[in-house]
Amino acid sequence: MPQRVRVAWPVLPPSTYVLTVVLWMFYLALGMGTPLLSLLFEARGLTIAQIGWASAAFNTAGLLANLLVGRWLDTSAGRRPFVAAGLLGLGIAGAGFYWAAGLALIFLFQILAGITVAVYTTSSQALIGDYTERTAGRGKILAGYRMGGSLTFTLGAMVTGPIAERFGLPVPILLAGGLWFAAGLLSLFLPRPQRTAPPRSQAPNPVLPSPTPQAKAPGGFTRPLGPFLVAGFFWWAAFMGVTAIWPNYAARIGFSPTTIGNLHALAAFLEVPFMMAAGYLADRFGRLTLMATGLFVYGGVCLLWAFLPMLGGFILAQIARGYAFAAMEVTTTVYAVEAGGDSRRGKVVSYYQATGSLGRIAGTTGAGSLANALGFVPMLVTAAGVSWMAGLLLLPASRKEKIGVPAAG
Repeated sequence: MPQRVRVAWPVLPPSTYVLTVVLWMFYLALGMGTPLLSLLFEARGLTIAQIGWASAAFNTAGLLANLLVGRWLDTSAGRRPFVAAGLLGLGIAGAGFYWAAGLALIFLFQILAGITVAVYTTSSQALIGDYTERTAGRGKILAGYRMGGSLTFTLGAMVTGPIAERFGLPVPILLAGGLWFAAGLLSLFLPRPQRTAPPRSQAPNPVLPSPTPQAKAPGGFTRPLGPFLVAGFFWWAAFMGVTAIWPNYAARIGFSPTTIGNLHALAAFLEVPFMMAAGYLADRFGRLTLMATGLFVYGGVCLLWAFLPMLGGFILAQIARGYAFAAMEVTTTVYAVEAGGDSRRGKVVSYYQATGSLGRIAGTTGAGSLANALGFVPMLVTAAGVSWMAGLLLLPASRKEKIGVPAAG
């Protein structure tokens, strides 16, 4: 009688777990520092349009940083120094927001934060790709890696409201800065990834055999970049355009800082089971197909926010938002680390991050100006249309995507 084969979760190198703890610290601080940041800016005298432009300054700085970092990540220096530098710099920016009292200083620290977030996210995404090189089921692995970030973001978002109401809006971002700095110190101990896989007879995990020569996408990449980057641009335009001023919209409806933080926490918490599902579905049905579903769902989320401005409507929207973000986060992470292979991974990740930065710039400037001129509802309807358009653009490419065949790397 044939024996049933049991597939175990891959045993990853210890360096993967160190990088995962760093990621958790990053997202814990992000949950504490970002949900109420636009409220802090408004309390210090910025208009909704100026808040949008401040977010655009953050994303413009991130774009320029990505263009530079992408050139260096694939050199012999490796990705690890950039992980540490990004987090340490972000810790300084977090402390700066605590003291920044005028428009000029807020813009200055937004620029610093944009540079350092870009450096960290691009380098850490490339580094986790190195650590999981040639490991089977990479979609599930990277989903698990990112799920912990959503859980820690949930914890941070849950505590930021009570802290802000008791000690003031600047205090959570100061605490976040301390966590980012501590994560940067921890990342100094990340070891250099091993680029050569062990022999199959000695390997603790099932590894992919050496790939046979296969047709390359345009530009020599292992997956086509055009549809992926275009969709990424519109996704981040719609998502960050709304996110940058969503707390201000919720506050005008009558929600307290604690309620706003808890709504953020709800979406982040639900990202965890959705990411578990997305990791499987990305391997089963394809990365681009899952990206399209995330974009369609997010368009619906924007309409719920616009036309059900009550707690029940926002709760329903946050549930759907959890799926939309999980579907996009998992699939874009996997696609980006696969498309360039080992030798060009940093470049592809930087392309995606730079394209995303362009989308964020367009979204934050457009959404802030639109909301300031016409109101929040027209802005949300526009964001829904942009998200649906991006989903439609992905459908032709998703039908051509090969399913279940990992890209060579």
